[in-house]
Amino acid sequence: MAVMLLHKQKKIMNLTFEKLLHEIIINESGEEIQPVTKNKLSLFLSNNDFEKDEDVPEWLMVFFFALKNKLSIEPNPLSKAQTKADVWEFFCDLQDLAELGCFDYGEWIRVRLPKHNMLGFISIEHSFYQTEKLSNISDDGLSDISEAKILNQ
Repeated sequence: MAVMLLHKQKKIMNLTFEKLLHEIIINESGEEIQPVTKNKLSLFLSNNDFEKDEDVPEWLMVFFFALKNKLSIEPNPLSKAQTKADVWEFFCDLQDLAELGCFDYGEWIRVRLPKHNMLGFISIEHSFYQTEKLSNISDDGLSDISEAKILNQ
């Protein structure tokens, strides 16, 4: 019993990433997370081997931290060592959570958070990620994160 309690306590301490995603969902939805959404998120994390924070790639933690805290990050390169195939699967899974506005376009992934006024963009083709305030995104249709290409899709 004590070992089980200790394991559960350790798991709670290692869920900064899950807590971060919960806070984003609460802010985007404007209400507490429904049990079904909470269960889906926990399942996504488990299925992608992100049960402990040390299993979450650092760049992914930074990406969602920036989105939650409304911080713009210039394009930041990603190396093959920083990405794992299951990270892309993780984003595919997140598409089921409407509050995260996540969509995998194949060559790039975007996470749109209107209530945070933030957009996260990951280019698989060019191996970088960035975050930007929605209000700062150009409508020129030329850049990878232009309003014409991302906001209305």
